[in-house]
Amino acid sequence: MFHLGAYPSSSGRPAYEIYSEDLSQRASWLADALGGLTDHTLSTMLDSSGPVLTRKYAVTIAWFSMLSLFLNATRTPLETTDKIGSRTSPLANRSS
Repeated sequence: MFHLGAYPSSSGRPAYEIYSEDLSQRASWLADALGGLTDHTLSTMLDSSGPVLTRKYAVTIAWFSMLSLFLNATRTPLETTDKIGSRTSPLANRSS
């Protein structure tokens, strides 16, 4: 659950820093709301996941954010019908 909170003045963190139990949710929200991550969030991601996984998270967050903006900008309608129907995935029928 997100909520904007005021930090104690001694913390030195900005008021828009997000409290969240899930770091990926916080990073996604910040990327969408602020156009990037705060130094605190980025350093927490680097500390917990390492540089390679942090870059993968950042690319994934950016991709889905930009995809959503693109679909909204081009007025692409949502699919309202079932495109798969009763068919199964081709991967389900693979023999090992």
